Amino acid sequence: MKKTKQEREAAWQADQLDPDNWLEIPDFGVLPADVQFAGFAFPIVDPSPRFYEARLEIREMVRSARDIARTHFSTIGELLETELAGWDAYAAGQEVSDRMGVAMLYRTFMGEIQEALTGNAGREARARDLASAALTLCRLVEVDAHDSDRSAADTTSQLLARVRGGGSGQR
Repeated sequence: MKKTKQEREAAWQADQLDPDNWLEIPDFGVLPADVQFAGFAFPIVDPSPRFYEARLEIREMVRSARDIARTHFSTIGELLETELAGWDAYAAGQEVSDRMGVAMLYRTFMGEIQEALTGNAGREARARDLASAALTLCRLVEVDAHDSDRSAADTTSQLLARVRGGGSGQR
């Protein structure tokens, strides 16, 4: 069901307070209103009617990826350090740990989502970026499940249910 402009604008008041509605965040656990939105950039869901329903689903994908990242890392700085160590290990032909894999896949996923939503590419390229991001998210779920001894199939099923069902609410 399509929302009216007034309903979208009212929803935007709540959406902008959700840290997982922003592609760029200053750190995990920081709420936009607490820092007057400093460090938050590129809202996913906004008051625009353009691709509104799809953007709701994309936000749930971002929330799911961040949920995984937050279980492994307390800060984005820690995640970035681990990601760099992972790429260094990969380049040196050394084993990349699951934790490194989570960091690497999270950052790859976020880059693909950001390119799909904010890039200057045409519609087909943006669709490819979104498809690639979805595959990266599935791989992230798989690595997280391996690292935590959960079933990747169960975790993926839960993820898909969240995305299709509109999510689990604000974090």
